[in-house]
Amino acid sequence: YDIRVKPLITEDTVLGKESEDDSSDDGDAPMLQRKLGACCCDCCHTHGCNFCRKFPNPPTINQFLTPQLFNSLCRLGHDISAD
Repeated sequence: YDIRVKPLITEDTVLGKESEDDSSDDGDAPMLQRKLGACCCDCCHTHGCNFCRKFPNPPTINQFLTPQLFNSLCRLGHDISAD
């Protein structure tokens, strides 16, 4: 899980029309997936509210997955199912 967080999944990604390129850069410092904690919005990951257990084991009591945490969990599920 020491890989960089990838861009959010798009409909084109799901339909296979878009390649999953790790080289895309949004200009921010790269965050590793293992540092994604359970919180309520993406800004929490970088502004001091990145609490609880980290990816891929967020606590089940937390029903507020951030878009980036959800994205990473979906990509993990896809990668595992491809094996």
